[in-house]
Amino acid sequence: TPEWETGRTGTRHCAENIRCNFFWHGRVWDNDADFLVQPHDAPLFRHWATAVAFSGGAALISADLPTLTLARRRQLRRYFPAVDAVPQPLELRPDRNGVRIVCMVGHGEETTHLIACFNRGDQPRTFAIDASEVGVPAGVKCFAWNVVLARLLGGDRRWNFLVAPRDAHVIAIRQQLDRPQFAGSSGHVASEQVELASVRWHPRTGKLGITRRSERAWPERLFFIVPPNFTPKRRRNVRFAQKSRLLTLDLCDISTRKIVLAFFLS
Repeated sequence: TPEWETGRTGTRHCAENIRCNFFWHGRVWDNDADFLVQPHDAPLFRHWATAVAFSGGAALISADLPTLTLARRRQLRRYFPAVDAVPQPLELRPDRNGVRIVCMVGHGEETTHLIACFNRGDQPRTFAIDASEVGVPAGVKCFAWNVVLARLLGGDRRWNFLVAPRDAHVIAIRQQLDRPQFAGSSGHVASEQVELASVRWHPRTGKLGITRRSERAWPERLFFIVPPNFTPKRRRNVRFAQKSRLLTLDLCDISTRKIVLAFFLS
């Protein structure tokens, strides 16, 4: 498509330029203000927006922002502001394991490794990620969350997943704990950095407190990993659904800054 490549320019070439200059981002300069034209094709939009979001910091300006539909504004809010972390390459040669860039995001006592996986080809591609690639010590169990699909990937050290042509997925890798913990949200790809002020576990009371940042609204949903020996308590005005060990919290009607989830330990 013309949006992808015109022969001289396009999303493909702009994204490649961003990735090839990864070693400058967050070290010598922060990106200057840029003009983001949203591609109409959803995978193409994710490819371009992910490249900009992982570039170390970008200011977004556009004369057309007021004319965007609600759905398009929601798309933008998933990637901007850009991830506030210095990106590091895992693989920049697409002929091997695809183009992968990682950013480390700290949140309280937990660390999240956000891995952006870019498929610049014309066919679906299977990506593989190993926890050791992001520095997780051997023997430490982790879980991987596909931020784009809001889906938990199977496995605790190595994961394989499919990315459509000209698309990009963001995978969040976190250490697997023996108590309920945050997995992801339907909002920003780095929700724990952008939308949430704190996620704190209180072992003596069996409660998980989540506080949003004052300047941000709640995303529509938050997702949590719950071990089999924990059972969530039903509380008024807190709506959630659980399937296996994934708990989904509905925040559509929540206006308070803090939410508390309580659990029984069996």
